[in-house]
Amino acid sequence: MIAVTFYRNPKNGDPVAGIKAVREGFALGAFFLGPLWFLNAAAPIIAGLDLGVMALVFGLARGLALSTAVLALAWLFLRLIIAFEARNLLRLGLEWRGWRFDKVIVAASLDEAEARYFSRRLAAGHVAPAAAPGGPPLDLGALAARIKRPTP
Repeated sequence: MIAVTFYRNPKNGDPVAGIKAVREGFALGAFFLGPLWFLNAAAPIIAGLDLGVMALVFGLARGLALSTAVLALAWLFLRLIIAFEARNLLRLGLEWRGWRFDKVIVAASLDEAEARYFSRRLAAGHVAPAAAPGGPPLDLGALAARIKRPTP
């Protein structure tokens, strides 16, 4: 089971484009790729902070003449902290940009969480049930496909 946090942009009137989903948990991509993962997730400030922290650690290690083993342990420790907190940093970045928390959905997969989220929005009347009066019924799968997903 995964937990997915949904955010909505109050400035965007589109019921689908104004929604972002952020998975909870460890970010394996942030562990291995670091700043590139944050750049891909549209968080350039956090990517810069990640680079700065790593440069600071390597600079201190070189300045203090630490052994390679100590440097490797420091790098591993920092990468683990960043990977565990990466999704929290993404949520913080969304909130800084004006996005508002909407719901947390727990489901077996990301697709199921999105389908549940949009079906609840439809039931609450937040999403129009048809493209136009008398148009085709709303396709929740198409709505879920249009949502912006962060990289896993």
